[in-house]
Amino acid sequence: MGSMMAVEGDLTTVESLLSAALAGSTAVVQAAAQLAKEDSTYAGLRVKVLNVTNAFHSSLVDPLTKELVPLGQALTFRDAKIRLERATETAEGGRSTADFVSHHLRSPVYFHHAATRLSEELKDAIWLEAGSNSTISVMANKAVGGSGASHFQSINITTDGSYSLLTDATTKLWQQGLDVTFWGHHKPQISDYSPLLLPPYQFEKSRHWLDIKQVPVVTEKAAPVVPVQPASGLINFFSFLDDTKRSVRFLINTAVPEFKQMVEAHIMASTVEVMPGMYPVEIAIDAISTLWPEFRDYTYQPELQGSPASPSISSQTLVTLFRGIFIRDRVDRWMRAPGLRTDPAKPKEWEVFAVSSQESDSAFISDVFAFDARNGSLFEAILGIRYSKVPIAGIRKALNRVVAENPLQQGY
Repeated sequence: MGSMMAVEGDLTTVESLLSAALAGSTAVVQAAAQLAKEDSTYAGLRVKVLNVTNAFHSSLVDPLTKELVPLGQALTFRDAKIRLERATETAEGGRSTADFVSHHLRSPVYFHHAATRLSEELKDAIWLEAGSNSTISVMANKAVGGSGASHFQSINITTDGSYSLLTDATTKLWQQGLDVTFWGHHKPQISDYSPLLLPPYQFEKSRHWLDIKQVPVVTEKAAPVVPVQPASGLINFFSFLDDTKRSVRFLINTAVPEFKQMVEAHIMASTVEVMPGMYPVEIAIDAISTLWPEFRDYTYQPELQGSPASPSISSQTLVTLFRGIFIRDRVDRWMRAPGLRTDPAKPKEWEVFAVSSQESDSAFISDVFAFDARNGSLFEAILGIRYSKVPIAGIRKALNRVVAENPLQQGY
């Protein structure tokens, strides 16, 4: 039993306080605390009664000695691998014996003497707390008189904000020139840990995340379905684009056999079905003829206007006869909307626009653009379709060879 008291001050004044307490009362600790509070002689002392169950390091420990000796005999003491400085009045070395526990609890703790011995031996040292929030580094600093050549670093990793305190302690050790590395990041221990790949997002929700709100369900009455008359032929009138009725929109039914037969007969790279270059022109002429039947009786020839080589030709129309056959030999660039062939929502009617220019007597080039008839968006563009003129005799030989090799397709 008993109690303990921590007294901080000059050694002579502390010994005077203890002598006065021993002379005045049997309850030494309570008497010393009361005397230090009331007597101005001890105003410079800092006194605190400790919250302990026994008066350790005093004669009150003697009844426990008989039980502490067998406890020490059950322990195995080995040679220390690091420097150990015991808190004794004089320096002691060697391996500890079985009476270490009882001797330590019975003898006074000479912390000041041990710290002074280390400070005198190690003039420039770093005193690092081996624990957390124990104030031992502050005690060591006061014991050696606040030596400016040494650095005293406390550690606190058991309270709120411990990560910040640990970071602060680490940076201060770096400033003292100490190479501090987290053991899990040290090269010799890389093989002891398995890499852990974390997700690219935080584990906890950020503050800017919003809770999902249920959208109210709005029930609308279904609009009456107007039956749409299915397109019967290849070309079907859709509407006029203006009040003057000079611009017309037609729908091209790509499901009719006539269109399929024309497209399937032209295969690009043995995989892609394409529309022949002049077929859109034929469709456009047939579409106009459905509104103005007399258009079929007219004869049209291509015209040249505004030729840079002949400025005077801008007000003239030159008519030439078309002779020879041109065959497409290559395409400069073919662009198509992603997933067009597999998209179930792709349009069934297209608006096709083609532009052609003759480069020479034996070659011309065309650009073809395909638009969605529903909203006018561009779905496909074939740029630089180049055609070369071939002799009639060569075409006859090629056609005869195709018919001979494919007798079942002679109806095409």
